[in-house]
Amino acid sequence: MNFRRSGPPHIKVGDLVHARDPVGEYFAGKASGYRSRSARIPWAWVRTRELPAVRALLGDVAGADVLELGAGVGFYTEDLIRNGARHIWAVDMSAAMLERLPVGQVTPVLGDAAAIRLDRRFPLLLSTGMLEFVKDREAVLANAAAHAAPNARSVLLVPRRGPLGHLYRGFHRGHGFDIHLFDAAWFASAVPRCGWRVAAAVRVAPFSLAVQLSRQLCALPVAVRDAWACWLEPLRGQAHRRHDLLLFQFPGHAAVGLSPERARKGGTGRLPPIQPTEPA
Repeated sequence: MNFRRSGPPHIKVGDLVHARDPVGEYFAGKASGYRSRSARIPWAWVRTRELPAVRALLGDVAGADVLELGAGVGFYTEDLIRNGARHIWAVDMSAAMLERLPVGQVTPVLGDAAAIRLDRRFPLLLSTGMLEFVKDREAVLANAAAHAAPNARSVLLVPRRGPLGHLYRGFHRGHGFDIHLFDAAWFASAVPRCGWRVAAAVRVAPFSLAVQLSRQLCALPVAVRDAWACWLEPLRGQAHRRHDLLLFQFPGHAAVGLSPERARKGGTGRLPPIQPTEPA
């Protein structure tokens, strides 16, 4: 691993830690009371809706080594341990957050999720409440792919574009920084460029989107991929809704989430029922 000798002795410190990052400074200042605030309404209620969706997309974690990007104070870290994960490498930009992680089965790593370099690859990756804060979302996804084992899956939890998502965005603008909002169309466009493919996406009330990615080992050249996308574009109208998840499906391809606005622009052809995604 490429680590500098700084920070608390039990925390590994990765390259490119930005001391003046406003997001990092904000969460460092909130670290001491973050867990207790998260246990109150409305955040506790939000998590009761998000946790089942994340668990469903993660699948069986028993015995798995997990790379968690944006671990915070360890809400999902602890859930991974409870469900049998063998060890978690927990990455975060805030040393104050990492200090509050459980010990024993966790290796805390202080660093930038877009730049860390670990000497291993993981079958399972998780990132909840982190991707909206980074400057370069695709750099994070690409670096995650570089740390993913063959057939790995990655689960992301992000704020969804919509009225309540914009309200959440305004909440953080009040802290002096902006965040990204997401929809399934962004993932369908950006993810293949980063070495992944979208396996499943589900909207979670009140404003979240949970996405499962699978490692795409052989990405197409940009020109070929763009030509393929143009050929498939007329098929995107073949959309339907199951369990509050709007999906589109290409012949011979996995079902992929599509925003309602884009789906309404296409046709209304019916598709066979989409089976639940099985863990890789």
